[in-house]
Amino acid sequence: MTVTFTCPSCGHIRIGARRRCYPCTNARQTPEARTKIRATMIGVKHDAARRETNSRAQRARVDGNRFDLAGYMATRPHPFAKPMGTEYTNKQGRVWLKVREHGTKWQMWRRRAYVVWEAASGPVSPGRLLHHINEDCSDDRLDNLQLVTRAEHARIHMALRSAIGA
Repeated sequence: MTVTFTCPSCGHIRIGARRRCYPCTNARQTPEARTKIRATMIGVKHDAARRETNSRAQRARVDGNRFDLAGYMATRPHPFAKPMGTEYTNKQGRVWLKVREHGTKWQMWRRRAYVVWEAASGPVSPGRLLHHINEDCSDDRLDNLQLVTRAEHARIHMALRSAIGA
């Protein structure tokens, strides 16, 4: 919004949205010039009654009438939180399942294949992993999963690659 105003520092008539002209805005001013500028601008924003009303409203907000967002959110789940049992597929095609509400990311989300295997056969021992027999990472049926070591898994995939290349 452009308005016509008289610069309180130099007295020139300017057109623009600022109260002072550009040369006077960046110039260092003496204490006397600052006092003169303040005197010309008194009452420009609000009169005394309006300032008093605003300060009373501000004191009321500070005294406790302010909305407590942290207290409100403490009893509710995060707005982006996913419910337990939610599934998502990552870029590699593996399906992840939310199994726990709180904890670190790795405790909350687990691969669906491991959840299916552990429900039927118990926990997967360290150094072993699950191989999808039909090579479809999203097919987590129990008869499609095979518990193998890392070396066996590498041999399976090397044999598949050599069979495709031959």
